[in-house]
Amino acid sequence: MILLKNGTVHTVTNGTFSKIDVLLYKKKIIRIGNITEIPPGCEIFDCTDLHILPGLIDAHTHLGLYDEGTGWAGNDANESIEPLTPHIRALDGVYPLDTAFSDAIRYGVTTVNIMPGSSNVIGGITSVIKTYGKKIDDMINKKKNLD
Repeated sequence: MILLKNGTVHTVTNGTFSKIDVLLYKKKIIRIGNITEIPPGCEIFDCTDLHILPGLIDAHTHLGLYDEGTGWAGNDANESIEPLTPHIRALDGVYPLDTAFSDAIRYGVTTVNIMPGSSNVIGGITSVIKTYGKKIDDMINKKKNLD
């Protein structure tokens, strides 16, 4: 567990709260408020004068399709053979170890909608994935069973 103490929390729908605690378990927020009972083994971070925001979502990106530092050999974003490529899946070309994923995480981007390149009239199928992980199967945003 991780406890973020005394931060300024910016929410998407409920405004901003000062000197608030955020308790996380397995990368999920489980409680927000004045947390006085600290669970055993909890890592505590003093967030006084720091801002806590939800993870950002990049709705249009080619992240992982243009491998940084590999040049033309790492370009899996566009299919230049045909102008119409609705059958191309971005997921098949994503390189999960691309350093661009670390950059995204560092700047607060936690989820991305990766799409094939923009040079085709019809470019193919996008994929929504998390920016952390080493295997694409672990990164893809899968439908959860809500039962």
